[in-house]
Amino acid sequence: MFYELIPNILAFITVILYALTLIPGIVHTVAKQFSGNKIVKLLTRYRRQLGIFTFIFGLSHGIAILVVAKVNFSDTGIYLKYFQGLLLLLILFLLAITSNNWSVRHLKSNWKRIHQLTYLVVFLTIWHTIDKMQSGWSIFTPIILFVCLFLISLFTERKFLNYLHNHHSQESV
Repeated sequence: MFYELIPNILAFITVILYALTLIPGIVHTVAKQFSGNKIVKLLTRYRRQLGIFTFIFGLSHGIAILVVAKVNFSDTGIYLKYFQGLLLLLILFLLAITSNNWSVRHLKSNWKRIHQLTYLVVFLTIWHTIDKMQSGWSIFTPIILFVCLFLISLFTERKFLNYLHNHHSQESV
């Protein structure tokens, strides 16, 4: 039935929104020639809002899963079953509540440390998706996995380019 697809649709939207939050940072490092692109500028401007919507849709996905699966909260095994999803929501919650100017000013370097957790999200999302969808993929599953693997490849390239830049800077000193 259609209502059973709702959690998958919400998961798909969550991953797309999450990817949109990462694109500006990756573009500025990996594909600088696109930094001035109108879409990249727009994503950069609304990055924090997109991150908050990512959390909202992720939370909606979790609630929809619980409703569709008719989860019994008195079953302690349920918390282990949904551990990755709960961890993802916790990270997205931390990112969402610190996505404001006050947090940037008051948390200073800790803000940056907290927001480095965003890169953990992509790895946890792959684990979560494969684990939860192993009994049967929806139409969204391969797309979600492709987006996550693509983000990991760009993240890896970004880290490599940063390493080369920092290594080169140290040699010229």
